[in-house]
Amino acid sequence: MEKNIRKLGSMLNLARVRKDKTLVEVATNMGIRSCVLVSWESGGILPPESRISLIAQNYGIDEKTLRETYLLARKERDDQVISRRNIKKGPNLPKNEREVFSGKIESGHVSNRLNPRLNRIEK
Repeated sequence: MEKNIRKLGSMLNLARVRKDKTLVEVATNMGIRSCVLVSWESGGILPPESRISLIAQNYGIDEKTLRETYLLARKERDDQVISRRNIKKGPNLPKNEREVFSGKIESGHVSNRLNPRLNRIEK
């Protein structure tokens, strides 16, 4: 999981180290804060697509390679976001089964220690 996102971060970190530049130097050249670069290099966040050319110039990376890796990482991130949204909504169950899933049933209740309001019997 997050293979391409980490690959992009590693690519940036390795290129910066090979150029013998510090985070502060690269950040200053790009006009951003060094903590943003740390997030990009660690794979915590993806850089904006509009900055790919500038990143390629400052890190000395082939822009085409960087853009391809970026697009794979962005697709991976978008897939994760979609997956998280589907988990929050719960499975696509019929209404009666969805009520059991959420901690409610018609003829009694299912104990839910995380949300005591769901412990009341609703009729």
